[in-house]
Amino acid sequence: MAKRQQSVSVKQIAETLGLSPSTVSMVLNNRSGEFRIAESTSQRVLDTAQELGYRTSETRVKRKKRGFGKTIVCTFCPHNFEKGPMSSFYEGFYRYMKSLGNHYETIIFPFELGLLKQKMSFISKDFMAGAIMIALTDEDLEFLENTKFDVPIVLYNRTAKGYCSVLTDDYAVGNSAMEHFIKRGHERFGIVSPNYSSRALSLRSTGYWDKLRSSGLESKGAVALPVTFGDDSDSGGYLATKELLQNGVLPTALFVPSDNMISGVLRCLKEHNVSIPGDLEIISYGDKPVNNIVTPSITSFVPPTQEMSYNSAKLLHSFIESGTSTDTARLSFEATCIFRESSPE
Repeated sequence: MAKRQQSVSVKQIAETLGLSPSTVSMVLNNRSGEFRIAESTSQRVLDTAQELGYRTSETRVKRKKRGFGKTIVCTFCPHNFEKGPMSSFYEGFYRYMKSLGNHYETIIFPFELGLLKQKMSFISKDFMAGAIMIALTDEDLEFLENTKFDVPIVLYNRTAKGYCSVLTDDYAVGNSAMEHFIKRGHERFGIVSPNYSSRALSLRSTGYWDKLRSSGLESKGAVALPVTFGDDSDSGGYLATKELLQNGVLPTALFVPSDNMISGVLRCLKEHNVSIPGDLEIISYGDKPVNNIVTPSITSFVPPTQEMSYNSAKLLHSFIESGTSTDTARLSFEATCIFRESSPE
């Protein structure tokens, strides 16, 4: 251990600044980054230590400045961790970060849907170099649009004024789902959707109904049934499908824009003796393994999650490297339809 050359103690520095001795010690031992101590606090400790004459044989007070990109924070809703695309997302993200060597540290930072604002104090250059944000609700996006941050932020499959995005064309997903159903000869159409507010979900539904309207089939007797909503879960899918069946008119084509609900949808249909695809065909959105495991297997639109996350990391890295960011960058990727038994090609 380095021996002090002056009589000034860590405790004295801490008392001068009104900080804990442990915080001061971590800064003086080059561990502020490890323990997420704000850069402004670290600098106060170093300046005060120098003013008071604190020295070590290693002159730690001349600590090397923390690297510009030591931390990238991926924020997401913990409720969606087991349901969403986090595994595939992280694979693509990690593949890019690994190519950079060991210059970056990755933190997965949870927040509650609609309450990103509670984490505002962490979205700062004192804590991170930049952030990728996923699974944002409309409330979260409104918060971002009304707040200015001093670090670059990339939005994953979301858009907001003042921010760059890496996203799928959600409108095209809904449009293509309806186009496929029309080609299959369907005339009664429905949607079972999550009940939280999201522009991505809204675009999938809008694309779906717009294609029906532009087809002219409604004037020939085609029916657009009311959308039923539920939690983004198995139970939510079950209850929303039950409500759909209680309306009295069974659709022959059903779009489920989140496959977190699909197991509940299938369970409810089975209980009510609805045959798939005989009585009703289904298309979902997402890449959950359940789509290929259940009987019948589910036709679904699969986003290129790994490619998107790889490019999210690459885009964020370019902003950190250059010290600048732009709100005009929009990288768009197409989801691929995997045809299975619930609605064959």
